[in-house]
Amino acid sequence: MESPLFQIIGSRQLTRLFVTMPVTMKLLEVIVTSVDEARAAEEGGADRLELLRDLDVEGLTPVLALVEDVLASVTIPVRTMVRESPNFSIRDDSELRQLRRQAEEFSKLPVDGLVLGFIRNGGIDTCALELVLESGGGRRATFHRAIESAADPREAIGQLTRYAQIDRVLISGGTGPWETRIAFLEGLQQTAGTRLRILTGGGVDEEALALLATSELLQEFHVGSAARDASRRVSSARVARLRKILDSR
Repeated sequence: MESPLFQIIGSRQLTRLFVTMPVTMKLLEVIVTSVDEARAAEEGGADRLELLRDLDVEGLTPVLALVEDVLASVTIPVRTMVRESPNFSIRDDSELRQLRRQAEEFSKLPVDGLVLGFIRNGGIDTCALELVLESGGGRRATFHRAIESAADPREAIGQLTRYAQIDRVLISGGTGPWETRIAFLEGLQQTAGTRLRILTGGGVDEEALALLATSELLQEFHVGSAARDASRRVSSARVARLRKILDSR
């Protein structure tokens, strides 16, 4: 029998309600580059996937067919990279048109969101960002580690809170001991308030994750190498170990 809440707002609205509620559990996002890796990450306990190609340059836009295949193979949310240069700036109008086309193609699929970020002259390239977000048809977005190339990441995060589509910022917290980085990241989360989630990623291994998981402010974590075995492929066993660390805190 349907609950009164279900009768009032319907199944589609109910799903949206739960999706947009604040996350209270520790969330694990895993970088994947193939269907097999996506399946392994889900099997190991990942909560969300970041799908891309070419890990050696920190990820570029995956081909459309791969995105379709991954979406058909897993049930957890998938965010797709939209990036065509190994740096964080756009080379020319041709590249911008390509990025907009990719964002539009992905927006027609049931992706959880896009992963993007553009820097120009030490600040956010707001023109490029707004155009690609517009082409994304309202899809949510993660602003990736391009934020670390901004002259003032805290100020940049303040800017990003103005964009309704952007709900996460991926950032490593710089270099140095993780205790220092955690304090910096917690400060950024306070700056972001409830509008944005700080997604901690960049060199997060098992030891770092154990420290990060003790933070009350930091709730979401992004891993690449830590989820991979000696073959450099995502291992369900490695992901399960990371999941266990988060669940034990």
